[in-house]
Amino acid sequence: MVFRGGFHVRDGAIIYDNSDIAEITEGNTFIYTGAEDTLWNGHYLRPGDLIIASGEEVNGVITGTINWTYVPSANDPVTEIEGAKDNSTTGFIIKLGPTKELLDYALKGESGILLETEVLTDSKGQPTNSKVVTIKHSNTLTVDAPVSQDYADEQTITINEPTEIDAQGHVVRSTQKTFTVKNTHQKIANADYTVNGTDTLIPNLKVAGAVLEGKPLVFASNSLKVNVSAATKTDDAKVNFELEWGTF
Repeated sequence: MVFRGGFHVRDGAIIYDNSDIAEITEGNTFIYTGAEDTLWNGHYLRPGDLIIASGEEVNGVITGTINWTYVPSANDPVTEIEGAKDNSTTGFIIKLGPTKELLDYALKGESGILLETEVLTDSKGQPTNSKVVTIKHSNTLTVDAPVSQDYADEQTITINEPTEIDAQGHVVRSTQKTFTVKNTHQKIANADYTVNGTDTLIPNLKVAGAVLEGKPLVFASNSLKVNVSAATKTDDAKVNFELEWGTF
């Protein structure tokens, strides 16, 4: 092997530090002198790495394709992890040596997401390289106060119906639907007190638990005798119907 000096890489091509080098022979050796680590020919070049030339020679000079053998230096930087034992951050940094960052990893919660970090300890209470990040929902569900509704023959309500739910049971899409509920809960309860023997009935109308005063019901017929009686205002009214025979 013959040492020929340094080289660096530009746009994927080898550039010799000595610009006078024009011919390469078997065994010519170069050392990487680039300012930064770089990826070349499938290898991650670092300062101090070597490449050795080989190929078919003609008159002592390689005239065809030059094959380079990569020889990494023994001065490889140590991979370091920063932040593994830090409770104040949800991530960590992987470094090649003390300065070159390979990966800066951190979890971040959007609005409504709370992250809690805990560095696990060993049996002696010393921090380990195991860190757990717990994801919690921090939203507080608020519900509007009930709004009283006046009596109506019908009531319109709007609801959001889930139309898409993910594997974790979260509603990711909903459709708004409007429903009209008609009042069908009407019945005549006990009547107000009226003079016995009259043909007038004044009912109390109960609709969904609300008591409403109704108009008098008057029975009038030439062939039907109606008698309404109630002992007190709280008693149920009794309505008697009698068919009167006339002249046929």
